[in-house]
Amino acid sequence: MKLSKIALVVLFSLWLISSPAAISQSLTVQGTAQTFQTTCFGICWGTNCTSVTSQGAMTLGGQWQGCTRIHRTGRGQIPLDAISGTVQDPVIVIPVRSLSPASSSRCARMTISTSAGILDQGIFCTDQALSPIRIPLGETLQSHIDSGASSISIAASNPEFDVPDNCGCTGSEANNLSLGAPQLELITVPLKSLWIPQFGHGTGGGNQLTSEIRILNLSTDTSEVLISSFDGVGNPADLIDDGGSSASEVEMVLAAFGTARLNSMNQNSSDFDLGWIQLQVPDTQQIGVEVLFNIIDSTGSLSSTNVQTDPLTEAASFLGLVRQDMRSGMALINPPDNEEAEIDILLFDSEGQRLNETRITLAPGHKISQFLDEYFEDEELQGFDGSVEVRSSRPIAILALRQEGTVVTTQTIFPSRQIE
Repeated sequence: MKLSKIALVVLFSLWLISSPAAISQSLTVQGTAQTFQTTCFGICWGTNCTSVTSQGAMTLGGQWQGCTRIHRTGRGQIPLDAISGTVQDPVIVIPVRSLSPASSSRCARMTISTSAGILDQGIFCTDQALSPIRIPLGETLQSHIDSGASSISIAASNPEFDVPDNCGCTGSEANNLSLGAPQLELITVPLKSLWIPQFGHGTGGGNQLTSEIRILNLSTDTSEVLISSFDGVGNPADLIDDGGSSASEVEMVLAAFGTARLNSMNQNSSDFDLGWIQLQVPDTQQIGVEVLFNIIDSTGSLSSTNVQTDPLTEAASFLGLVRQDMRSGMALINPPDNEEAEIDILLFDSEGQRLNETRITLAPGHKISQFLDEYFEDEELQGFDGSVEVRSSRPIAILALRQEGTVVTTQTIFPSRQIE
């Protein structure tokens, strides 16, 4: 007896063919500034101190006169919430307002950081008296944004006034550098998304399920691809094999015309973990994605089919039927950035006459995958052979499927007909 492990392989060949690339956008993000002034009296300037905070500038330095010492430091904040897409050439620009006296240092000691860690630190100077201080951040900022950083913090002081010369009283001396609120200048490249409505791993009912993503970089430059997996209600789900550990997000860098593979994985292979995948890539780049969806049993049957992804749509149609040995179904995703989607599913017979309809609601980030008779659970659909119309109030991803015995294949998605 021939023993075969592979019972079913459904091949989804998903090509991300972009429309004309979106133009990169220059962006300036305005920040805020504060000055913290501490005034201390007495020997060692620590026995009697008061503090005050002012807004709008970072005034660095201070003065001491007799046994009174005034010390000023600054703090800047730049929000990152408005930034989307891939960041290129980020530079922090800090205006220099004034020097007192005019011969004072044009330098500031700064620590620039986010919640993900330090971006840069050191002494930064301007080459001319009132020219801005410019601090390039390189590629580090993108990794901080990807880690969830929501703002940049700048702690600043005057290196010529950080520590007093001694602990006694001195003569009159002053040194101040006044800086304006910081700005972040950068270029953003929008991201485009590719949606895979079905992805998972596990064992149950005598079947073993595995999935594999294959990626081809069609660009002449290095391409960065972010792959994220979610469960049916839009929560991050550890469905991806990231070097032997399950993860919900993996970032891959592909050389020009390079390839990569990514397998499904879950912590408990005795259960099915099913969800969906979002791939994000800069809009200026092209990738091809092939998804293998494998079900392994002891029957030895093999089936494969190729499909191309369609863009998110508000209306589509496909051929459908419901019989004892064959039935159609579909998987739907409402992308996380959408509002709630109201989705109408309409059935038409072979003569084009409307037979039935139902409405479902899909929350942002939610997925549903069912056969037609499950969408119409209270209706008798046995013997249906016609077409299915899908109409949504929001753009959604649609994948049509057909099961015949143990064989599952994908179906072609067509534009929607005009419905009165």
